[in-house]
Amino acid sequence: MSALKGQIELAAAMVEEKIKTNNYKKSSNELALGALQSEIFAAKGRVDELEKSLEADRKKLQDAVKLVEEHADARTGLEKELAASANLLVRAESLATKFEERASVAKNAMNEDFAIAELMKEKDKFGIIGLVHDLITWDRTYERPVLAAGSEWMKAFVVDDIKSMILMAAYAKERKLPRLKIIPLDVVSRFKQNQDVPRDDVNVIGRLSDFVHSDYGRLPEFLFSETLLVRNSSSAFMLAKQSYRTVSAEGELFEPAVGSMSLDFGGKITDMRKAILFGDSVEDLREMLAKLSKTTEKKSAQLQEISERMVVSDAEKIKLEFGISNVENKIASELETSSGKEKSMSQFASNNQILQSEADILTMELCKYSRRLELLTPAIDRLSSRLRSIGDEPSSKSELAVKTLQRSQIIKAIDTTNIELGQVTSMLGGFEGRLELDMRQLCEMDGEKDRLALELEQRCHQIEELGNKSQSLEAELKTLRDQEQQTIDSSGNAYGVLQEYERKIKALSENERKLSKEHSIIERESALLKKDITDLTTEEARQTNDLVWLGYKNLLDEMDIGAAIKELTDEYEGVKSRINLRADEAYVQVIEGYRGMSTRRNQLESERNSIVSFIEEIVKEKEKVFMEAFQRVDGDIRNTFEKMTGGAAWLEIENPVDIFSSGVMLLVRFPGKTVPRESTALSGGEKTIAATVFLLALQSLKPSPFYLLDEVDAHLDAQNTERLSKVLLERSRDNQIIMVTLKDSTVSKAALIYGVYPKEGLSQVVKYKNPAQVPLAQISENKA
Repeated sequence: MSALKGQIELAAAMVEEKIKTNNYKKSSNELALGALQSEIFAAKGRVDELEKSLEADRKKLQDAVKLVEEHADARTGLEKELAASANLLVRAESLATKFEERASVAKNAMNEDFAIAELMKEKDKFGIIGLVHDLITWDRTYERPVLAAGSEWMKAFVVDDIKSMILMAAYAKERKLPRLKIIPLDVVSRFKQNQDVPRDDVNVIGRLSDFVHSDYGRLPEFLFSETLLVRNSSSAFMLAKQSYRTVSAEGELFEPAVGSMSLDFGGKITDMRKAILFGDSVEDLREMLAKLSKTTEKKSAQLQEISERMVVSDAEKIKLEFGISNVENKIASELETSSGKEKSMSQFASNNQILQSEADILTMELCKYSRRLELLTPAIDRLSSRLRSIGDEPSSKSELAVKTLQRSQIIKAIDTTNIELGQVTSMLGGFEGRLELDMRQLCEMDGEKDRLALELEQRCHQIEELGNKSQSLEAELKTLRDQEQQTIDSSGNAYGVLQEYERKIKALSENERKLSKEHSIIERESALLKKDITDLTTEEARQTNDLVWLGYKNLLDEMDIGAAIKELTDEYEGVKSRINLRADEAYVQVIEGYRGMSTRRNQLESERNSIVSFIEEIVKEKEKVFMEAFQRVDGDIRNTFEKMTGGAAWLEIENPVDIFSSGVMLLVRFPGKTVPRESTALSGGEKTIAATVFLLALQSLKPSPFYLLDEVDAHLDAQNTERLSKVLLERSRDNQIIMVTLKDSTVSKAALIYGVYPKEGLSQVVKYKNPAQVPLAQISENKA
């Protein structure tokens, strides 16, 4: 029974030890599970932060891409605008040069067209209705006689009345305009014809005024009623002998009594008003071109700035893409680590369930062993009592003692073995827990190793890409440095090259001006030729009608032009072999060279304009500083002179238009005098006052520490001396004034007086402080 009880107790102890081991494993798994949960929670937090950072970086990347696109669009737009501006500048420059030359020629001519252009600018002011050739019309058949008879009046002004005529004459005299003619309508309305038309001469067509029309009724009669229109020059000559003013249909004008004769077979009315008025428009166009050039320079600077911004944005874009790639790799690594830890958590949970079931089974076995011990204990007690009754015998006692000793030794050995077994079991549980942790860490390290290997591969790939980019950038940098060095080397002789280009530009400009002038002359000649052709055609038709009217029904036979055509054909065949067939290629090369030089000329013109604008800014600043100083000195002169004399004095610039090419006048008007005079025309005393006032006015501009005056009041009377001394006393508050004087009124105003007198051939000095001018505080201090 005792052995059975010992076995049961041993089994119960083993079960208890297993329960402890299971509890230890369970607690270890729960700790590991908590650590994994905290790690997974931290990993999820890091993933959330990385995702937020990734979202922010992606948004920045989108903004950067959008910014790059906007910069690209802006750069494209600016490039188009600059190209359009350059073309516009070239075309406008050529047009401006063309019309400027015309306007210059027209203005330099200083003919009546210049006076017309000047007066037509203020048409309403002078009551100008228009010019004669604009207010009348005539039959095209009799254009030549009309122009011949009215050549002196075609450019005359037509005004409302005599008052307007006088006003225009005064203005023309003031402006020194060239000659002009003026017709007042109130005089025209009172005009009456004085001469009759000879009715018995068949060659007289009629009064020339009958073939001229105007909305201003009597204007044609005023101009042409005394001129007779005849068919031929001989009739005109004969009638002119009879004191008639005649003109033939061909344009031959005879004055009365054949006093003079004028011819007009192809003339026309020249109108250079537009060319003259174009001068102002050309100047405005030049100003607009300068502004457009400055705007183009600003656009070029903006284009350069946008290019630099694009480079920065591209670098920022590459940086963001690299950062996004790193963040995505980190997120993938964190997610992979979290999934591994979640798997480990599921394993720990399943292990805990298994340990819990084993713990339940062991608890049940322990309860079973406890119940058996409860049943065996009373039986053992009964057997023990019986054994004690039996053991009263000596032999039984000795055997019982031996058995008891053996039993105790066995129980002790069993206890020792159970203790060792429990220790080994606990150590084994610890080792198993450590082994599981190590295995888990090993799995994590394998995952980390794979992630690091992937990241290493990506970094190596990025290093290769960056290395390639760095090589290309180094090559580009080397090229740019070479270009910079070339630019630096070429900038040394840039001035000589610039001077050479300036000379070429001047030559090209002169050539262009000559070509423009020749082109204008050719256009004018072409227009004249077209006009002559039209006139000849009209004349041919008129002559044909006259011939038909005179009875010639059929025209003369035309000459045979076959021989002329043959001669011209032979001449053409002879010239054809000498024509340069490569002239068009040479023309293209010349045009391309001209365009290149024009572009360079525009660039140099822009640089010259910037230099000129810089010089103009300096001149404006100089003028501003001068005028501020001038106004300051002028105001001080006005105030001081008025206080001193009660009169007026001021400064005037001799030439206000160009202030630096002339001098400054000091004008003075003393009380009782109405006409101001210059300082050079004043008397001695007046000059003294004016000079002293001017000197004191200069003190306001640039004060000096002291002023030394030598008997400036010598030529002044008592009243002016008193006034001068008061002004000097007032000015001595800010500056020290040392004055040599013999006037008592001046000496009485001084604070410190030095007297000089001779004694025994030597100069003696007396010093005296005037109590009236010494401050009271200083007097009290001296008495103390």
